[in-house]
Amino acid sequence: MRALTGLVWLGLIVLGRDFLQADTGFRNDGSATYADTNPPLHWDAKTNVLWLTKLKSSNASPLPMGERVIVTEEPNVLVAVNFKDGQVLWSVANGYGDILSGPDKAAYEDGAKKAAVVKARFAEEQKKVQEAVKASKQQPDSAELKQAVETAKAALDATGKEMEPLQKFLLPDSHNVNGYTTPSPVTDGKNIYVVFGSGVVAGFSLEGQRIWARILPVRPHSKYGQSASPRVVDGVLLVHFGNKLFAVDPASGVDKWVCDAPSTYGSPAVVGPPGRSVLLTPYGDAFAVADGKQLVTASKKAGGLKFPWNGPVAKDGLVYKMDEDGACAFRLDFEGENFLSKVWDAKIPGDRYYATAVASEDLIYNITQGKNLIALDIKDGTRVYEHSFKSNNLGTVYPSPVLAGGRLYVSGDDGVTVVVKPGRTYEELACNRLSPFRSVPVFVGKSMLIRTLNGLARIEETGQ
Repeated sequence: MRALTGLVWLGLIVLGRDFLQADTGFRNDGSATYADTNPPLHWDAKTNVLWLTKLKSSNASPLPMGERVIVTEEPNVLVAVNFKDGQVLWSVANGYGDILSGPDKAAYEDGAKKAAVVKARFAEEQKKVQEAVKASKQQPDSAELKQAVETAKAALDATGKEMEPLQKFLLPDSHNVNGYTTPSPVTDGKNIYVVFGSGVVAGFSLEGQRIWARILPVRPHSKYGQSASPRVVDGVLLVHFGNKLFAVDPASGVDKWVCDAPSTYGSPAVVGPPGRSVLLTPYGDAFAVADGKQLVTASKKAGGLKFPWNGPVAKDGLVYKMDEDGACAFRLDFEGENFLSKVWDAKIPGDRYYATAVASEDLIYNITQGKNLIALDIKDGTRVYEHSFKSNNLGTVYPSPVLAGGRLYVSGDDGVTVVVKPGRTYEELACNRLSPFRSVPVFVGKSMLIRTLNGLARIEETGQ
């Protein structure tokens, strides 16, 4: 489907990077690049940490907004911390019961009580089925034990059917690593918008006033929960959740449009000139932000642009991928039949890539969960180098690598961050350890903000 004229989109391709949207949230504007910063090189738990504010766990990146830093806490709390001293300015819970009122709140509280009782009974009956099956296997000729299995399964099935209409009163399933606060908050420069794995979406003022809140009518696409972060583009809040794409009015929380959009786990990328932006999902589909029209099913038309774990990177009119299925680059083309045309592809180690790649002017970097950093030539995909961080004890690499102030920051969930000099040969500048974290670090001026599993740290080399 071609919804826009070729001349408009030819300008997109020529001007490239100038048209990438600058909403601030996950990975800064989506590029994971902080060029105009002077970040720290060395730190540890006792050195160059200006302050550390204790908080409950979260995987979401911090969102700096002037004097405030916005973070989340499990399972549904939005928190503002003072950038200068780390003091908590305000904290607001956003559970189902917190955002509902009147008859809706009463109906939820009643339903939640019933759901809790039935869920507990369901768990007991699951255990009975397991015990009955085990006993029957030990005496396979026993008709009585076989009947006990059938009876237990029937009771479990009946309770499961009783549970179905009550599921909406319970939190969706989520992996213990993912939790309900992996999506990072986003801002349009005026207000704050947050998505929780519960399906709650809300808009907040800088002072912590909840402007609006709603519960999405769908659940995460996977039992592992929600991880894609929202975007603000062309005055629209975009939420990719539960195989749906919601375009929400930031002022009211009301949908402007909704369309089917299969999910994976990464966050979408935005390309296009202001006013005519396009959202590329990690599944490989493309939607016009203005009206939700699906320009093309990229995963079928072009092939290869589907991301099992991370998301796309857009730069200079191209879209890049680095994950377990390989690396490739696609050119955006709105004139021909194919929305994306492949420029190059390359073989890279087939490990999982939870991190999303980051691109400099001449190289694109990503790192596997197994701690191998790969640098490819951005022009043709040639492998420039591969370096193992196994000796650095990074842990599992969930955070995306970040380019800040002319340095590459590579982190793992054990709290280790290796600082690398960007270039065509590997050069390690420093290896630093903090407490464990899974979030992507954020940079402001001379400061680095890291949302650890137990707090928020502001790191700065005061001697710089």
